[in-house]
Amino acid sequence: MTKTLSTPHPHDLLDTEDAAQRSPLSDGVPVPQPLRLYVSGLYRRSTGLLHPVGWPLSPAAHAEDFTPAPEGPALPHGLPGRPPTGRVPVPLDPRIPLPWTQVSEELRLDVDGRTPQMVVSGEVRQRLFGRCSWFAPLHARAAGGWEGDITYHQGSASLMPYSHVVVEAVAALFGAGSATATFTSSTGAGSTRRYEFASPAYHDVEMEFDVTSDSAAVTSFDTGSHPNRPATLPLETLTVQSVYARAGFKVRKSAGDSTIPVSVAGTDALWTDQEMHDAMQTYWSRFANIAQWSVWTLFAGRSIQGSGLGGIMFDSIGPNHRQGCAIFSNSFISTPPAGDPHGAAAVQRMRFWTAVHELGHTFNLAHSWQKSLGAPWLPLADEPEARSFMNYPYNVAGGPTAFFATFAHRFSDAELLYLRHAPSPFVQQGNTAWFTDHGFEQAAVSPEPELALTLRVNRIRPVFEFLEPIVVELTLENVTDRPLLVDRHALEAGDLSVIAADRHGTATALRPFAATCTRPEPVALMPGESLYASLPVSAGHGGARVADPGYYTVQACLHQADEDLVSAPLRLKVLPPHDRVAEALAPDVLEQDVRRVLAFHGSRVLEDANDTLRRVVDEMPGTAAATQAAFALLKPLATPALVLQAPTDDPADLRITSEPGDPEGLAGLVRLVSRPATAQTLGHLGLHEQVGGVVTRLAEDGHKPAAADLQSAMIAVLEPRGVKATVLEAMRARRDDLRGRSRERFDGASGVGRAHRRRLSGRRRAGAGAARAPSARRPQRQGHHRRGRAGRRSARPGGT
Repeated sequence: MTKTLSTPHPHDLLDTEDAAQRSPLSDGVPVPQPLRLYVSGLYRRSTGLLHPVGWPLSPAAHAEDFTPAPEGPALPHGLPGRPPTGRVPVPLDPRIPLPWTQVSEELRLDVDGRTPQMVVSGEVRQRLFGRCSWFAPLHARAAGGWEGDITYHQGSASLMPYSHVVVEAVAALFGAGSATATFTSSTGAGSTRRYEFASPAYHDVEMEFDVTSDSAAVTSFDTGSHPNRPATLPLETLTVQSVYARAGFKVRKSAGDSTIPVSVAGTDALWTDQEMHDAMQTYWSRFANIAQWSVWTLFAGRSIQGSGLGGIMFDSIGPNHRQGCAIFSNSFISTPPAGDPHGAAAVQRMRFWTAVHELGHTFNLAHSWQKSLGAPWLPLADEPEARSFMNYPYNVAGGPTAFFATFAHRFSDAELLYLRHAPSPFVQQGNTAWFTDHGFEQAAVSPEPELALTLRVNRIRPVFEFLEPIVVELTLENVTDRPLLVDRHALEAGDLSVIAADRHGTATALRPFAATCTRPEPVALMPGESLYASLPVSAGHGGARVADPGYYTVQACLHQADEDLVSAPLRLKVLPPHDRVAEALAPDVLEQDVRRVLAFHGSRVLEDANDTLRRVVDEMPGTAAATQAAFALLKPLATPALVLQAPTDDPADLRITSEPGDPEGLAGLVRLVSRPATAQTLGHLGLHEQVGGVVTRLAEDGHKPAAADLQSAMIAVLEPRGVKATVLEAMRARRDDLRGRSRERFDGASGVGRAHRRRLSGRRRAGAGAARAPSARRPQRQGHHRRGRAGRRSARPGGT
């Protein structure tokens, strides 16, 4: 039998020892070894303007204008030899290339081989003129080759001013092929360009796997080890590298793998994000604060979040995101399914799935049900039932059993499209920020939705002062003519995602400081009725997001059953600072703990943050920032509170103490609530939620007259602001109920500073109108601000 040479499978390139273990099967379908040559892969072209020495630059002078030099005598095998002495092969017109005009191009053709997507994409780069990425879906031509309209441009459009492309490719042995692309525009202009084959893979990437001493690295899986699998699934040993090679990457394995002492995680051996960041910088042989095609994976024991977190892409802070992820062996992914006689294989499969899944987030892949949440690249629809590494097995209908029965151990086509053809900065580790550029246009939106999701602000214009914490309001309205059953907590659960984009189009997923986990509570929503929730958008995990002066676009998406409710974009404006005082205070006010205190409307423990808020009250009087700062200082004092304290330096010596409410602090809160500026900056709903909570707590503690006074102050400020009559009526009924037979009024002293001067003698005076919370040594971990989790879906980026 004659052996036929062919190029390697374009998406099976591995720079590892497991290449010999790969099966010749393609996605579960038995086929013979290919007798044809594949043309899919990466092609390159480089040109530049050439400048005649001493002559003016001519735009028409391209590399193609060189006149070829005469050839020397032919060698015996027919190749031209070196020219004889004295014959120098130079152009007839001596010209030199201008380096700043050099143009480099890439063409990524995806029409055959494994899981072809029938598209072509490319990037053009030119010094001084920037770069342009483009994309075109293709269809086959009767005359040969492929063609399609260019549907996407990103960057400097002048580098690719065309709207249609025709591609022809010629394969050759050993990858020495070429492709010709003919570009045309609606104006008739055109260009034909020849590209040389560079690689069957679209990108190169390096992977490093480090493991802690109490864990084990799982980077491979025998697909035949568990009987619950597709009948057509090839029986082979899959590796993390081979999965990504089939997705279009040439994978290099780092030589820097190492074992990390578990002591790096502290005495509790539980990993925090910060500890993982520190370990990445210390142990990753490739670490650098730059964008690079390289990723670090840590196989560790357990996260501080508990056994419910199997893995996480933790690297979402600082200027370079998506460089590192972690897989936790001592978590739920290591628990065999109940009653499964092949439990060990199921555990190995789940650990392997987790490793590939978290690495997918480092390539900027979202979860299968979240691809529509982000700034637009191409419209990518959510795939809640996808059998993909990026979906949760326990989220699909039928759970893990149904998932793995039809799971081909691959990414979905939409995810392959992103990995292979999105602009390189979107995919490259350390480049574009996490959860950006996935598209918001094609979520699973019903053409006739029954519920409408709306973002709004209760002010004439959506304009906010500099350093003012921004709060918007969410409404979920029944837009049908019949009652609908909805979850009362729908706007608070983990199925709500919010994206904020700045004026440059860079989008970020807003991750709140706290996520709720609530039991569904069905309620009947009548026609025209709505659920409401306030939504802080200034800051969350990862820092301040809507803070710098300029315009922002905020959009929300709520996943309900089998459809997504997407709000219309809300455009906000943050004004520049009105004086140098605000500029000077900005670095401290935008610090994470201060934003946390503002988001939670107060803290009795974070004293450094409270000191900053007192400075805002003292130095920025009359501003919205000062109003919210005063509210955050006064609200914790209005009611009794439990406080976690560390009286000594011993980290095990933690105590919970009860501190009483402060009458003067409550009196100051009543006056603050009475000001229209408070309702203006907190929003109607925010004011009602926050003050209503204090009213309820006072009533429960037996201070009904004081609660009635606070309720009255809230009613007085909301009445002239157009609040619904039914809401005001309910608030008045609540006030009257609180007063009952008693008409006593709470007689607090004026101001909030005097209360603290009396209670906290010897301490520094509080700022005018503000109060100081009782001081305490802060424990090493601020447990009372620890983030909650919402169900099985992690609210953290890349969490599993």
